[in-house]
This record gives sequence, C-alpha cells and structure tokens, in this order.
Amino acid sequence: MSGAAGGGTGAADGRPPSARTRLCGIVGWPVGHSLSPAMQEAAFAALGLDLRYLAFPVEPARLAAALAGAGALGVLGLNVTVPHKEAALALCRPDDEAARIGAVNTLVFDGPGPPRGLNTDAHGVTMLLAEAGVEVAGREALVLGAGGAARAAAYALVTAGARVTVTSRRERRIAFAGLPAPAWIPWARAADRAPSTQLLVDATGRSLGDGPADDLAALPADAAVVDLVVRPTTRLVEAARARGLVAAGGAAMLLHQGARALTAWTGLPAPIEVMRRALDHALGEALGQELRASCSR
Repeated sequence: MSGAAGGGTGAADGRPPSARTRLCGIVGWPVGHSLSPAMQEAAFAALGLDLRYLAFPVEPARLAAALAGAGALGVLGLNVTVPHKEAALALCRPDDEAARIGAVNTLVFDGPGPPRGLNTDAHGVTMLLAEAGVEVAGREALVLGAGGAARAAAYALVTAGARVTVTSRRERRIAFAGLPAPAWIPWARAADRAPSTQLLVDATGRSLGDGPADDLAALPADAAVVDLVVRPTTRLVEAARARGLVAAGGAAMLLHQGARALTAWTGLPAPIEVMRRALDHALGEALGQELRASCSR
C-alpha cells in the first residue's frame, strides 16, 4: 500500500472524516454532474482507505490557484475534466504519454512543487473499445472534436493502428511525437468522410445538449459508433443501433480512466467491478433525477 494513501477503515466506508483523512477529487467547470465521486468513494470503501473524493467547481481563470492550493492542503490526487484538461498540462509535471497527448486528466500530489500529470483517458478509450468488441487496427476512424477528450481518443486509436482523421469547427491539428499524425478536415466536410468511416468517435459532448442525433445512414454496414458522453445510451448511440451498428456510450471510459487514476494515487489495484456497480447505480440515479425534473416542468 502506498504510504500516501494511508490505511485502515475511515471516511469512505461511512464513518465521519478524521484528522487523518486525505482528500482526492475532481476539478471542472461545471462539475456538479460528475459521477466520479460515487465511483471513487465506493472504491475507497472497498479498499478500506481513509480517503474522501469531492467535486470542486473551478473557473478557468482560477485553475492555477486551485491546484496550488490543493498541493498546499495536502490533497492526494485530482481528476481534471472539461474545460481544464489542456490547461492543466502547463501546471504540472506531465509524464511522457500525457505530454505527447497534450492533455492531462489525473494529477498526483506526491511531493513539493507541481503535481505529476497523467492522461488516463487514453487507457479509458482503449478499454471502452475492447469492452464493446470494436476492432481498431487498420480501420478508418473519424474523431469529432479536438479538445482534451478528443486528443486522448485520437492517441488511443493511432497507437492501436487505426488511420485517424479529426474534425472540428475550428482548425486544431493534432500531432503525437513519433506517431502518425491524424489528418484534419473542416467540420463542414465531415459528412463527406462518412462512407469510408469504419469507426466514429464523438468526443464533443454534444449529447449533453438537445440537438438531433447525427444522420448515420452513410456509414458502412460494419461501422462502429462511440459517444464519449457518460450515459448508458445517447441519441447518437440509439441512432447507430437502429441501423444495426455496434455502438457504445462513454461509461466504460470513465470507469477505466478512474481505475487507473486510483492506482496512481494509492499504489493499489482498483476494484473494477465495485466501481462499475457504483457507476451504474449513480447513472441510474442521475437519469431518474433528470426524468423527474422534466416531468415537473
């Protein structure tokens, strides 16, 4: 067990926090919708760790101050989510993979100075595709978006042997040192690429809004579709399945990136199935709240 994490039972198993309780958490803007606290606290309880995991809403202009404060307060580790993944890169000591990706989603405060920065999102994408049974090597992949999640997805696909094209509304070309650079096309031309796209990855978060699902009619019959929004299903996933395509939402990505982050913080193997059950339960609760809210309008 890592000495940083501490041992014994504690706050995560229902007991009140003590003077020995350490903090982990997630920073984002907004962050109130995050399902990571439920997932990580279930893991801490299963491992008997005196840790708590909280969500911290941090405005972009205050990110540097927030991370400096976290280090000063003895926070053990943080996840980083939208819109901070790329900005966090300059505020930490990124490992080689995070530096190549150009985005950080996990911070480890293990000594004086800036925290270590990792990118566990790429691992999350790899595991999501594996759980969905999606073949990657040699396939033509189109990634929608060019932010932190899109960069991690493109990196995972390139390293797995896919031929990757990225599309975004603003020109943001992605390159990874020592690896084939993904092509970039304007957003307006994305539909033209559909007939040759064997793997479509939506990393834009658009399914969080109210826009219509994409028209997937032009995709090949053997194509697969992945929406990185953390939902059991989304409009894009439903539209793909209606066409008979293999499709998956982003829950497995969140699960596996969180598991790797937990191991980075504690030095312990993550209890994957405990985390999966907690995430599924939290997803059900969140969807139930959304349904009740919509019915009350």
